[in-house]
Amino acid sequence: MVLKKTIPQVNNIDQNLWINRSHGLALNKGNTDSERDNENGILFLSEFFLIKDILNILTPEDIQTFKSITIDLQAYKDYNRQVEGLYDRGAGESLFAALKGEQDKLRTISHDNLTAISAFSKKYNLPFAKHIARYGLTHFMLFNNRYPDTFKFANPQWHPRDIFFWLWSAGGFYKMLSIPFLPIFIGASIESCFSKFESTSGKLLLFVRLQSDDSFLFKIIRKLCYSLLRRQYGHNWLYEITRIYFFQTDHPIPILAKTIVL
Repeated sequence: MVLKKTIPQVNNIDQNLWINRSHGLALNKGNTDSERDNENGILFLSEFFLIKDILNILTPEDIQTFKSITIDLQAYKDYNRQVEGLYDRGAGESLFAALKGEQDKLRTISHDNLTAISAFSKKYNLPFAKHIARYGLTHFMLFNNRYPDTFKFANPQWHPRDIFFWLWSAGGFYKMLSIPFLPIFIGASIESCFSKFESTSGKLLLFVRLQSDDSFLFKIIRKLCYSLLRRQYGHNWLYEITRIYFFQTDHPIPILAKTIVL
């Protein structure tokens, strides 16, 4: 990894104007109140903080911010208890839906967000990866925040790539269970690199997965995938894919990514 000189904008970013405490990183500056402006705030926050980590400017306060937001995202089993490993898109959404009797209208959380939580947890030794693995295995990989008290078939997360990563990130016994899914994870990672030029969401999710682990296995996969991305986008591939996805000219993710060559 080679870093370019840090451009002046890096030190001028006020992340408090971008971090929404109810769900993660906003798409629009100043949208830091309870209304979320996207469905993937915790994913974007993970991407932002992993980029800061590469630049060696991630702080303990940033890690605590991620931890606090993730805890608040935990879905509610009833009116006073949250469920470890099960998450809402925004803090308290399952509770508010229950109070209004509108559980059927509640949005389930995506595999992107679960992966971001698992990845950041793996990287910084937080408990959430274990929570996701444990909840998934005990609920047939159905992450349904609408009906946490009773079995309902909703939001199945059965892609072997995700099952591998969530179990692997949880470590210990879960990591052993992940091994049969490893070949599919490697194949899916390589496949992500060959999607259309303007299709960047899968590549950004790949970045989150691969940056979360410094084991020998992940270093090899990372080296291969990043070389494929360099062939498609050039040495500044991370900046190129972030500026396509985050088209806002002042968004902090592409601003920081512009300083990085991987």
